[in-house]
Amino acid sequence: MDDTTSKVNASGEVSAIVELRRHSPAGMIAVIYRRRKRRKAIPLTDGTIVEVPTSDQRCEAPRHLEACLGITAGGFPATVHHLNLGLVVDHVVLGGVFVLPSGEVAAIYGAQAIPLG
Repeated sequence: MDDTTSKVNASGEVSAIVELRRHSPAGMIAVIYRRRKRRKAIPLTDGTIVEVPTSDQRCEAPRHLEACLGITAGGFPATVHHLNLGLVVDHVVLGGVFVLPSGEVAAIYGAQAIPLG
């Protein structure tokens, strides 16, 4: 990788910078994890720039993640309540685990990662 797509962190690992492109009409959702526990889910905009996590960062998210998420009419992740009432309007597929610009590790749904450079 060239200097515009990677950087070396303190542990000597190389991290890649990628652009997330919307892969689903339902949009992109980031599910943030800390210490392998699910935190909040936030919508992302098309073209968000993120980092591929190092092994130390990747362990913030669980090893096994949901393969897809149900999405409500408002564009938010569906809860069990939404599923039971039939309020799921679409599904988004897991695109990978990335480090958001905020530094938080998140599972990204409904996106395709495009390497920059």
